[in-house]
Amino acid sequence: MHYRKFSLLMLLVLLLVSVVPLAAQDATECEDGFRPFVDAREVTVCVPDMAERIVSTHDYNSGVQLLSLGAPVIGMVSRGGEFTPDVTQFFDTSELVDIGNYTEPNIERILELQPDLIVT
Repeated sequence: MHYRKFSLLMLLVLLLVSVVPLAAQDATECEDGFRPFVDAREVTVCVPDMAERIVSTHDYNSGVQLLSLGAPVIGMVSRGGEFTPDVTQFFDTSELVDIGNYTEPNIERILELQPDLIVT
């Protein structure tokens, strides 16, 4: 008799455990033209479907990769007030706005550019 009650109880627990994650996976609603994206902090944020104004707060870890993909990068950090030769020898940086040193990006300058996506 105890075995049957235990089996039923375990079945009920397994059923609850299998249903709870489904409720927790509620997708974030984003407005038209945006889609949900889970960031490095595991927080869901809304990002543009097609970003047109991207700012990179790191040159090697994100800026170069974005430029390599042909992304519309409008601003990127520099080192000592200049883009490094590793960046300038491969990419046209004449239209790229320097948003400050890679250790201290200038928040005001970033906001002035009105990016629709900031990648770090």
